Amino acid sequence: PDNTRTPLIAWGRGIRGPLPDSVPSSHDSYSKPWGLGHLFRRDVEQADLAALMASLIGIDWPVNSVGVLPDVDPTRPGYLSPELGEESLAQTAFVNAK
Repeated sequence: PDNTRTPLIAWGRGIRGPLPDSVPSSHDSYSKPWGLGHLFRRDVEQADLAALMASLIGIDWPVNSVGVLPDVDPTRPGYLSPELGEESLAQTAFVNAK
């Protein structure tokens, strides 16, 4: 449903830069008018936002969070910068799994 779609734009230290779009395109009729068809679109569930934000600012996960860090799925690009190193990403994934 369109009422739950909210663009998430993140930048700064620890955030991966934009990636070129994939084939087939990651965009649908909802996002085509944004004019960002050349960039990869990565959807995130609402519950995953708390996990992502906690990871970025370096605090403990919210106690009752059911979210999953978007970066733990190896088949899709995440939000965290690979410049942080594999060990850092692995530690973040481990904390998410607890």
